[in-house]
Amino acid sequence: MRIPRLLTLFAALGGLPAAAQPVSVPPLLETQPVSGVSGGESEAALLRDATFPERSLFLTADSALGIATYLMDGSERQVINSTGVAYAVDVIDGFPLSGRTVPLVVVANGTGRTLNAYTVDPVQLALIPVGGTLLSAQNFDPRTVNLYRSGVTGKIYAFTANPGGTVQQLELKSIEDGGISGTAVRSFEAGGSIAGVVVDPDQRALFISVPDTGIWRFPAEPTDTTAGTVAVPLGTSVPRGLGLYTVDEQDGYLLATTDQSDEIAIYDRRSPHAQVGSFTVPQKDSVDQVDRPRFVEVTSVPVGKNFPNGMIAVHDANNAPSQNYKFISWVELAKAFTPPLQSRGLVLDPDGGVVDAGVPDAGSPDAGQPDGSTGIGGGPTNPVDEGCGCSSASLPGLALLALVGLGWGGRRRRER
Repeated sequence: MRIPRLLTLFAALGGLPAAAQPVSVPPLLETQPVSGVSGGESEAALLRDATFPERSLFLTADSALGIATYLMDGSERQVINSTGVAYAVDVIDGFPLSGRTVPLVVVANGTGRTLNAYTVDPVQLALIPVGGTLLSAQNFDPRTVNLYRSGVTGKIYAFTANPGGTVQQLELKSIEDGGISGTAVRSFEAGGSIAGVVVDPDQRALFISVPDTGIWRFPAEPTDTTAGTVAVPLGTSVPRGLGLYTVDEQDGYLLATTDQSDEIAIYDRRSPHAQVGSFTVPQKDSVDQVDRPRFVEVTSVPVGKNFPNGMIAVHDANNAPSQNYKFISWVELAKAFTPPLQSRGLVLDPDGGVVDAGVPDAGSPDAGQPDGSTGIGGGPTNPVDEGCGCSSASLPGLALLALVGLGWGGRRRRER
C-alpha cells in the first residue's frame, strides 16, 4: 500500500515522530512439529488449568491439519484430523453443560461452514466433541471465533467473522440432549476484511484488525448500538493478529503483529491507545528466530513455572519443518523496556529488579480464580472472568467429563 510508505517518508522528513527501535526478547520454548507433518497458518488459544498451571494446554487451529494441542513445554499432546479446515479456535471457562460448568473450546470450520464445540477430559487432557448446532447462518463462511461472557447478563457469546468482514454474534446455550446451540443475536460490518480479533471482557469491547484502515473497537454487548471507532489508525505498519495483556480492569497492552514484518507492536490498552513500542524474537540456542509472525496469543495469568506472570506465544511463519509458535515470558518482555512495562501481580524496578506485589505464585493453591476457587470439579457455578483479555480459560483439575457428541465428519483422533 502507498499510504504506509508515505507516512514512513514523512517520519523521515520530520513530519511524524520516528518509531523507536524494537527491543529483542529471546524465546524460552517452542511448539514441536506435529508428528513431522507440515502445518498451515494457525490461530491459537490457551486452556489454563487453574489448579495445576503446568497442565495447561496450548491449542492451535491449523488450516492444514485440524486441531493440535500442546503441553506448556511445547510438546504435542493431541491432534484431531478432519476433512474440515480449522481456521480459528477460542476457549472460555465456566460454560454450563449437563448440570455442571466446563471449559468450552470452539473451532471455526471453514469447510463445513460451522462452529464446532469441544470440552476437555481433565485427566487425559484430551478434547471431546460436543454435539449441537452452534452456527446456523446460511451462506456464512466463519474464519474467526472469539468467545465472550457478558459482564451485564452472564450470558456467553461467540463472535465469528467471514472473509468479507461481516461479524455475527451468537448466544451459546446448552440444550437438553447435552449439546450446545447458537442463536444469532447481532450482525455488523467491520468495514473490510478482518485479520485479527481479540475480546476485552472488562471493557466489554471487541478489537478488530482491518488491514486497510487500522484497529477498530466495537461494543461487545449485543444491545449496545454504539458505532465502531478506530482505536489505532493505520500508520507505518499494517496490523494483523491481535492479543491483549491485562494488568487490571483498566490497564494493560494491546499487541498486534504487523504485515510483512518481524515486529510485534505494543499499544496502551487505554484510549487513545498510544504505541508503547515493539519487539522482535531472536534465535536462542536451538529455538530459531521468529519470521513474519501472523498471530499472537497472550495471557497475564500463571501458566507454569516458566511463565508465572503471563506468556506471549508468537507465530513463526518461517519455521522448519513447519510453522510453529515461540513461547516468551511476559516479565522478560516487560524488563526489556525502559521504564519496564506493567506486569500483573508484579512491580518492576526501573533497573529491571522485581518487587513481589503479594499475588500468589503459580504453584500456590490460592493462585486460581479471583474469587479464590481453583476450578476443581468444573469451577464455580457462577465463575468470575479473570480479566486477562486473552483467549484463555481454566481447566478443572479433577473429575472426568464423560461427554459424547457429534464432531466433524470423517474425523479421526490420534494422540501421542
